[in-house]
Order: sequence, then structure tokens, then C-alpha cells
Amino acid sequence: MRFILTSLTILININLIGQIVELNTEESFNGYTLFSPLNSTNTYLIDNCGFLINSWSSSFRPGLSVYLLEDGSLLRTCKVDPDGPKGGRIEKYSWNGELIWEFDFCDAVVCQHHDIEFLPNGNILILASEIFDIKSTQEAGFSSSSPTISEMIIEINPNQDNEIVWEWHAFDHLVNDNPQMHQELIWTELGNQNSNPSGTDWLHANSIDYNQNLDQIIVSVRACSEIWIIDHSTTIEEAANHNGGDYGMGGDLIYRWGNPNAYNLGSNENQLSFKQHDANWIPEGYEHEGDIMIFNNGTGRGWSSVDIISPPMDENNNYIVNQNEIIGPEILTWTYEAEIPSTFFSNAISGATRLQNSNTIICEGGPDGMGGARIFEVDLEGNIVWDFHNYGNGNVFRAYKYGPDYPGLIDKDLTPGQNLSLSPNTCSIYGCTNINACNYSQFADQDDLSCLYIGDPCDDADITTLDDQIQENCECAGTINTVLDELEALSINIYPNPTSNKLTVDLGDLNGVSTTIKLYDSSSKLVFKKHVVSSLTIDVSGYAKGMYLLNMSTNKSVSWSRVIID
Repeated sequence: MRFILTSLTILININLIGQIVELNTEESFNGYTLFSPLNSTNTYLIDNCGFLINSWSSSFRPGLSVYLLEDGSLLRTCKVDPDGPKGGRIEKYSWNGELIWEFDFCDAVVCQHHDIEFLPNGNILILASEIFDIKSTQEAGFSSSSPTISEMIIEINPNQDNEIVWEWHAFDHLVNDNPQMHQELIWTELGNQNSNPSGTDWLHANSIDYNQNLDQIIVSVRACSEIWIIDHSTTIEEAANHNGGDYGMGGDLIYRWGNPNAYNLGSNENQLSFKQHDANWIPEGYEHEGDIMIFNNGTGRGWSSVDIISPPMDENNNYIVNQNEIIGPEILTWTYEAEIPSTFFSNAISGATRLQNSNTIICEGGPDGMGGARIFEVDLEGNIVWDFHNYGNGNVFRAYKYGPDYPGLIDKDLTPGQNLSLSPNTCSIYGCTNINACNYSQFADQDDLSCLYIGDPCDDADITTLDDQIQENCECAGTINTVLDELEALSINIYPNPTSNKLTVDLGDLNGVSTTIKLYDSSSKLVFKKHVVSSLTIDVSGYAKGMYLLNMSTNKSVSWSRVIID
């Protein structure tokens, strides 16, 4: 006895490497997003639908930033010690994943960490820590009885045996007394406030950016809740002193902003930045060009924001800084906060950059309690126009979005798998698109050759009874001639994803329910099918690398997930 299903509840679950695109609107920027989960050695480039465009594999987890360069290569930092707090290594990979350059910078005294900046001339700016022993610390004016972990910046020339061609050290620019009269210097008292026997990380810089027009470097200094700008036009000798360079101040701070407490002025009410990350200049031709965008983590206030400031400058591009006065601006040029502020909060990591279409791509790197990251895009009015979740798959330090006209993407194959040609602004859902088929999906816009019709044979079908009705558990059987129950949330878990060996399908709440598992390759060819009533593990070691579609169907639901075999 057969009945045609009169209704069908379909669960659409679009996954790529465990992630989900929750929202993709026409107002989103037509581009490709680059990110590297902190618990993974892989870096991914995806389109607006979450489809994998390219990936790179390293032997090291990120330490912490990654960039797609204009020649299509990937520049990434590496965490040499998986259990340590530092990075220590930089790698460059071709578009095809070949390691073409590497540089190690880590020993008992100095070590690369957090971020790097690729310069227009091909050199690389590197954020690094350097440790000063207790004797050197106290000689510098600290009262701390701990070693001091300070900050330095080096510039290397990869084409000249990684020669260090420029450097800057925070320890060369200290002040012990009256910091309000020397805002160009760094107050040593800041290093006494959080003494730690193993060493005081008194500055903790976490990002670096470069402005070619101004020949300046901007650094985010988390421990001070400040951003600093220094002159890059100096020689190495001038950078260690207080004179020289285009701005006549050597390596002293030519601008700082965010927390006047750091130079002993104002009160907590004057603090505008709270343990921020990712201070970066907005490029020419973009909305608010020349201004500075900051991911304001909001540590201590309970919510994050993305802020833009317009530093006060005179007609000669000199920053307006008056001794013994709070450095402006005191009003933000633009800001994004969630409608309910506490729903957007990442206590650490994270970043944001302005896009060509005036939108802003935001990486909420470690939302509290989520065990992963959220990367989303907002317009100038703060409306969310694209939303990608990486929950459960590792935090993300930062994410970047590149347009199709980005030089590094020109002439590259941007199709997400064999025989797939997808517009980055059109998310495809696979299923049966024939309305006459019993498994027709009203949500599908790409036919996956899975259509079934009354009369088709039922492979390995079980014949059971339910409510005095005959029930044939296969794809095209009419199992119940009444309205189906509303689908409950299913705790299905597919892992590891990506995988190269075994793929486990944990049916969660579907354990005990007759379920058909199918796996299709990117050309819609069925490569695996099995009827199960419990979780199973599939051996995929012999399958070709690429994107696959996993179908899980019961008599009440159909679920689709994307699987990557690498």
C-alpha cells in the first residue's frame, strides 16, 4: 500500500568545513572571504555562499594573521610552539599551495607574534616581543621585580636574505615621570601595574598597519587600550632616538588615542577604547578614506563595537597633540554596535575592515560561549547584509574579504569544485526540482539528480506498521497520509570536516530512526548510499579531493550538508 506524501518538512543545513552561511543579501559585497581557524593548520577562501574557493595547508597553526597578496600567494604567520603564546614563523604559499618562502624569528629573547604587514616594496613589517631581565627593567625606571616583555618592530627584505633593514623598540621611548607632559613617550608606570613573576607583558601589541602616503605605522596596543602611530621614514638610528624623520620626532609616538589614563590624564570616563584590536587605515576611494577603523573589544564594559576615528591634523598632515591635554578626537566618526549591545561581544582577538562598496566586514573572533567565530558584514546604517558562522570550529583572529577585481584573484579559478559555476551572490540549494516527483523540494534551485517517482523500486526497504497503516521506509513511499509532525531540532554532527580518511555521521536525535545516507560528488554523481538506523563512519580515503554533498533523509525530513575531502 502506497500513499503520496502531501507535505514534507525539509531541513536545509548548508555546511562548509563545519560552517554555515546564515544570511546573504543583494546588499552584501560580491567577494571572497579569507580566514584561518586558530585550532587548524588550514586557511580557507570562501565565496558568499560558504563554498570553498581555495585552501592552503601548513604544518603550523596560525600565529595569528593571514593575508592574500596581490600576486595570489598566501602570506601567513605560524605558531611554532602549539602550546605557547607566540608565533615565531612566517610562511608564503603559492595559489596552488606550494611553500615558496619561510622565515623563522623566535629565540629565548625575541619572537614574532600576532601580526605582520606586507609593504608595497615587498618588505615585511613584523611585530615581535623582546624580553628584558630584571636588571635591565629596573635600570629603565620600572619598579617591577619581574622581567619585562616589551614590543619591537622589524622590517625584513625577503629578497635580500631576510636582512633587517629597519627596526623600532618601545624600550627606546620611555618616560618615568610627568607622562602628561611627554605624550610622545611611554609611561613606565604602566609596566608596574600588572607585575607577574614570569614576566610582565606590559604592552601586548596585537596589530600593525602601514600608510604609504604618510609613511607611518599604526600599532594596536591592547594592554594600554591605545593605538599608536610612529614615523617610518626614520633611519634605524633615528628610530631609536627622539629626532629625525619626516616628522622630526625620531621613533617617538607622533599620535596616540583611546585611553588618556595611559599618559596620566583624564579619568575612566574619558577612555574610549577598551582592549582593542586591528587598528587600520581606510584606503583611498573608500567611505571615510584616510580615517582609522578599530575593533573595540569592549573588555570591561560588556559589549564590542567597530569604531572609526578622524585624527585631528593640521594642513601639513601633522597630528594635533597639545601637551597636558587629552588627545582627540573625543567623538567617533562612525560606529557599529548591535541593537542589543551585549549580543555582539568578543573579549579577545577580532577585527574589521571597510569594503569597496562602503560595507564593513567584521570578524567577531571569539564570541563568549560560542566556541568559534562569527564573520559578518554590515552596511553604513548598521544593517547586517551577510552573516557567516564558524561556531564549534575554532576562533578566528581576523578575516578579510577580497573583490573579484582584486589583483590576487585575476586569472584564478574561482569555481567551487568541478562542474560548478556559481555566482558569489547566489547560494545554491541542491535537491529534486521536479514538482511531479515525490521528493520534490520547494527550496532547491539546483537539481541533484535525486528525483524519485511513484513506482520506483525501494532498495532494501523495511516494511513496518504504524498506527495500523503499512509503512514502507524508502524515499518514494507514502509513509503517512496525514500531515507530518513539525520537524524538531536535530543534533546531527558530521566530523571531521574537512577529512581525508574517515567521515563520521552522528545522527544525534535520529538514532533509532530509519535514515538513508547518500553522498554525491561535485558532478552530482552518487558515490555512497546506505540505509541505517544509527550513526555510521564512511571510509572516504579512496575518494577524489573536493566538495561533496551529504544527504540524510527520513520519512519526515531531508537534510543536506557540504563535506570537504582533502
